[in-house]
Amino acid sequence: MPSFRHAEIIANYIDEGDGDPIVLLHAGGSSGRQWRNIVARLSERFRCIAPDLIGFGQTLARLIHRGPDFGMAGVA
Repeated sequence: MPSFRHAEIIANYIDEGDGDPIVLLHAGGSSGRQWRNIVARLSERFRCIAPDLIGFGQTLARLIHRGPDFGMAGVA
């Protein structure tokens, strides 16, 4: 699973396929892997990106300091 670093956050995500991008966001208590069966089908026509949101899956929450960049706006 690839990852990127932004400030003190190391975020992991699924990135498969080619074509127009589709971003798949999981619900709380889950991870980007909840989309694995959907990604398998959609990646035949689209680039599918399914991140592990902060504190879920393999995205590390312990490195986060709560400040102005906490939350999705800080990852964008």
